[in-house]
Amino acid sequence: NREGCPWPPSMDAVAAAPGNHRVLLENDRVRVLDVTVAPGEREPVHAHCLPSVMYLMYEGRSRDYDAQGKLLSEITESPPESQFPVTLWLEPQAPHSVENLDAKPLRLLRIELKP
Repeated sequence: NREGCPWPPSMDAVAAAPGNHRVLLENDRVRVLDVTVAPGEREPVHAHCLPSVMYLMYEGRSRDYDAQGKLLSEITESPPESQFPVTLWLEPQAPHSVENLDAKPLRLLRIELKP
């Protein structure tokens, strides 16, 4: 459901960054995305129109950039693996791009909640 989404359909994560976002399940209530960013990879700029629950299996050193390439946040040291998994609540996310600076893939499930 894109009602009220300020970003065009072309910016949706699955459309804009299909190599990183794979739909595992979609119905009228949720869309579950399997998200992977390989070591050294920077995913294409994309957005998330829906609020979501993120189940983070692993995230090491990384950078998050806005649509213009400005650095939004950076993790400079790999957290201990014992810290994972981590579950987070996220509001809709403006266009951004994650760069994985770690030697391991960034892995997460993103459960987007439809209105």
